[in-house]
Order: sequence, then C-alpha cells, then structure tokens
Amino acid sequence: MSDQRRHRFAAILLDLDGTILETLPDLAAALNRLLVSQGRRDCSTAEIRAMIGDGVPKLIERGFAATGEGVDTEEISRLVGLFLPDYNANATVETHPNPGALEFCRAEQAAGVKLAVVTNKPQAPSEIILAATGFADLLSATVGGDRASAKKPDAAPVTLALELLGVAPGDAMMIGDSKADVGAARAAGIPVAAYRHGYTSVPVDDLGADLVFDDFADLPEALAGL
Repeated sequence: MSDQRRHRFAAILLDLDGTILETLPDLAAALNRLLVSQGRRDCSTAEIRAMIGDGVPKLIERGFAATGEGVDTEEISRLVGLFLPDYNANATVETHPNPGALEFCRAEQAAGVKLAVVTNKPQAPSEIILAATGFADLLSATVGGDRASAKKPDAAPVTLALELLGVAPGDAMMIGDSKADVGAARAAGIPVAAYRHGYTSVPVDDLGADLVFDDFADLPEALAGL
C-alpha cells in the first residue's frame, strides 16, 4: 500500500452520471428536445432525474412512457439515433463535477490508486464529458455502456474494467449512486459505496451499499473501514 493511500484498495471504479458528475441539465435538455420534436410534452427536471441510470435506451423509453403512449424496441432504436448526435454535441454545456469529486480523484491517483469510470452512458459522450471536465487524464480506463457485453447491474462492465486495470476484484471497489451500481458491484464481488446526492429511483439508504456518503472529502477515511 502507498504511504499516501488511506485505504486498502488498489483500484476504484466510478460511476459517471450523478456520482462524479452532475449531468442532469444536459441530459434533460437533450431528452426534452427529442420529446418535443416527436410531438410530446417536455418533462420536468425532477421527472428526468428519476429516469437516469440504465443507459440511453431506457432513458428514452421512460421519457416517452411518461409523456404518452410507450414505444417499442424498434422505435427506441430510431429515437436513440436521433438523441445521441444532439446529446454528443451538447453534453458539456452545463455538465460539471460534483463537489469534491475531481479533488478526490486527483488525490487518489496521486496516491497510486488506479481509477476507471464504469457507466451505462455510451462510450462516445462519456469520453467527451470526461475530457471536458478534467477527469480523463486521471483515469486508466473508461467502460461505457456499449463497450462491455452487458450494462450494469450485470458484472460484465466491472469485470472488463478490472481486466483493463490489471487489478483483482479483491483489491477494488465501486463508487456509484444507484441500484445498477450496487448490483454490478455485488455481481462482480467487490464492495460499493453510494453517493447520497446522485440519481436514484430507490432511496440511497435502501440500495444495500456497504457505505453511504455525503461528501467526497470524507470518503478516503470512510473507505479505510471497508
């Protein structure tokens, strides 16, 4: 263990939306532009906040279900094709790091901890956002929702990230904000911490995480107890 490291983990896997980054404003704007273009009403920020976490197809499915008749798989595929170019072009208008998240990642990387983002957001916008917000240079890997064989809560993206990092499950942990993050960590056999101020349709204290935290500044000390 590095003298600077305050916990036992050689690697930390990070969720993106709602955990290290506040992406809701740009996601909401893109989804509402899509909804209005298809003759639907727009959704409130609170509505869309509860829709985030399971990838773009699910976000679109939930947005259309909330504004009228639902759409089938073929139609969702078409709508994803409309959504992604618009979102990719506008993904960093208001998106910004959550308080303390960038500082936490800088300190962990400086202490020799390998960092990876594991997200259900597609690879392309993930890389755009991480580069624009200062996280990209701190990461050893990024696993988007279309890079692994399945999305969280499946273990596949976590397992792929660990392979890319060259770290065993026993030396890694996950930080997320949703049932998908907790489920993926559990499936991969690693501990998980949940950020209280992220995006979740389930109360954060009911997610079953090993640790729930409010502030990234307090997280290194809290991780020492896992």
